[in-house]
This record gives sequence, structure tokens and C-alpha cells, in this order.
Amino acid sequence: MAAHPEDVHITSAIRQLQQLRGNVDNFLRFESDVEDAISSLYKKHQTGTKPSEAVLMSRIKLDGLVEPEIKDWIKMIYRRLSSRMRARNPWVIEFRRDLQEVIFVGIKEAVKKGLSSHGVTVTEDNREDTVLFSKKNRLLRDLSLLSGMSRNEILLQFNKVMRGVRKGKAEVTVSEEMPFCIRYCKRKHQVVVQCHFEFTNEFGYTFRN
Repeated sequence: MAAHPEDVHITSAIRQLQQLRGNVDNFLRFESDVEDAISSLYKKHQTGTKPSEAVLMSRIKLDGLVEPEIKDWIKMIYRRLSSRMRARNPWVIEFRRDLQEVIFVGIKEAVKKGLSSHGVTVTEDNREDTVLFSKKNRLLRDLSLLSGMSRNEILLQFNKVMRGVRKGKAEVTVSEEMPFCIRYCKRKHQVVVQCHFEFTNEFGYTFRN
């Protein structure tokens, strides 16, 4: 069977490494790693490759892009925790951000790689992808992995003590009825993050959606 043209070109490029043989301790392993990297990068950038496929084939970690994005989400949630019910979407936090599709795909694929699908649902179509968390433990686990923050650090950001006129505590809640939602609009290249929260006043009364 004849070799594919791209394989011939990659092999030719690998042969040029022979000049480095004296500078590398394990040349065969080095040569193999370079061949894998070149093949992966070629497939990633090949004409017709979808963004989602590019992420899966990429050898370049997205940690440097994903971590600050998730940390920003967590900070924005904390800032929006309130003791007052809004007329529109009461006891709901929602914000929208511009986001490159490749970064969202990295987040989505990291969630999908979990040991089980318990507590999370991922739906995908041509217009929009959605990640729904129905279990708080699963949400904390995935946000911790994506942000590099500990679960306790995230929990602290998901709770806010109110010391003003309306004293009490606001807390993010997650359940099947009130899931934590991450929605990505492909046409607008925007992510929408939505979550529910409750407020318990100083007298022990809890207000929620």
C-alpha cells in the first residue's frame, strides 16, 4: 500500500533530526516524540478540521487560557450574590462573556472526560452547546480541576455573608430543578453562565426561587 503524501513529508522532516543525534541522550525516543508531535499538529491544522477536533488532537495545553476564565466566572458569581430578590429572574445569577470556541471546547471536553456522567449533562448541536450540573459536588470537582482552585476556595466564593441592612448569608444552590448552566452560542462566540442562589436572613428564613 502506497504511503500517504503527508506521511512521506513528515518522514522526510524527521530525517533532518539526525544532525542532533550527538546532542540527545535517547535519540530514538526523541525522534519518536517529535514524529508524534508533528503528526498531531498536522492533523490539528489540516484543512477541514473542526475546532472541537483540533482541541482533542492538540498537544498544547489550554490550562493557561481555561484557568483564568473559570476564575473570572467564580469571582463574578461571588460579586453578584445578594440579599435582595430581583424582579427579573429572582434569585438567579446570569452573565454573558465573549469566549473563543476553542476555549469552551476545552472546558466541555474536560467535563466529558470525568469518570462518570453522574451530576452533569452535556448537549451539543449546530447552534449551541450546553453543560448542566445538577449535583454540587460534581460542579465543585470540575471547577476545581479547571481553575486550579481547591474545593474549599470555591465554596468560599459561593457563599457571602451580608452585614448591611439585610443581614444573613447568600449561597449558590445546585440541584436537578435548579442546575448550574454553562451555555455556548456558536454564532455569537459567547458563553452564558447561569446559577441559582438562596438567601437566609438573620432570623433563619430562607428565600429562593
